[in-house]
Amino acid sequence: TDNNGMKFAHKVSDLCVLWDIELWVVPGNHENHRVVNELLGEDRTTRKEYRPNVSVLPRGYRWEWGGMSFVALGGAPSVDRGWRVRANRDLNPDAKNKHWYPEEALTDEDVAFVSEGGYADVMVGHDAPRGVPRVDSVIAGNPMGFLDEDLAYADIGRGLMNEAFHAVAPSYFFHGHYHVGGSDYVDVGDGRALVTSLAHEMNNYSMAVLDTEDGSVMRIDHSKDIPLFRRGGSW
Repeated sequence: TDNNGMKFAHKVSDLCVLWDIELWVVPGNHENHRVVNELLGEDRTTRKEYRPNVSVLPRGYRWEWGGMSFVALGGAPSVDRGWRVRANRDLNPDAKNKHWYPEEALTDEDVAFVSEGGYADVMVGHDAPRGVPRVDSVIAGNPMGFLDEDLAYADIGRGLMNEAFHAVAPSYFFHGHYHVGGSDYVDVGDGRALVTSLAHEMNNYSMAVLDTEDGSVMRIDHSKDIPLFRRGGSW
């Protein structure tokens, strides 16, 4: 919601209108969640337009595409919370959480609402459930030197996502947050979910395509697939 963010939002919206694309956003952890919450209000059953052709999905929102059921559960705890709080204080002693918003974190109410709805074919979140090998590998040993209290804060959030994940027991789960790309099968319910981890923007495998007809998931290699797409080729 700063000037750069507003310019980016307008540019994305303009491109979506130009190409007749509907962009549905599952919020992460570094957004201004006060603005997000003002937009969404208390209604978890209605997506809200943020800009033309750009909508934000509330936590627990459900819909269907191509005969498959979906549920969204955005939000995640920032493991660099302590650094961001300090940046707030150093930037402006009177600033109100410019770099960190406590509303980012999942709540028991979020988990209860999602769990009450039961199964969905596809679950889309920002955080990941427990037991995803490539995520466990990334966070093992705390290579970035995050504060112990922030690691504990992040672990609580991941535990809440894990609870919701097992309540929904989806066949597919897509998430970001950990800046790692790949796919893993994770046991859930009486079966397994294909968990697709999306890398951070402008990196290989930060995007994926789910084919609702055959159930296949294609992770996008930016060095190959994006130029092909831009030339008008087919996937």
